[in-house]
Amino acid sequence: MMMPEHVAMLKDYLKNEYEAEEKPIMDEQVMEQIFMSIEESCEQHQTIDLHVHEKIKREKIRGRVTYIHFLDRYILMDTEQLFKRKIKFEDVVGMEFVE
Repeated sequence: MMMPEHVAMLKDYLKNEYEAEEKPIMDEQVMEQIFMSIEESCEQHQTIDLHVHEKIKREKIRGRVTYIHFLDRYILMDTEQLFKRKIKFEDVVGMEFVE
């Protein structure tokens, strides 16, 4: 017999296991182009869609880049939900300008 808490934990585990996506292997030149575009969007205060792979899923974050910290390798973004978000360089897998 299983307790309801155990059943809920198992359901969460299986859901995450089946929905997991592998992080794509990024080419060095592609990453360089992505970060040049991110720098450009920061300088011009443009809204972008940043594609991020965190933990097991890919996520799209819309907002404006406010700061790029190259030494500690992270980006600060003001998102549409009106809060700042810190994103690690290694989690970035793509970027698009929003018109």
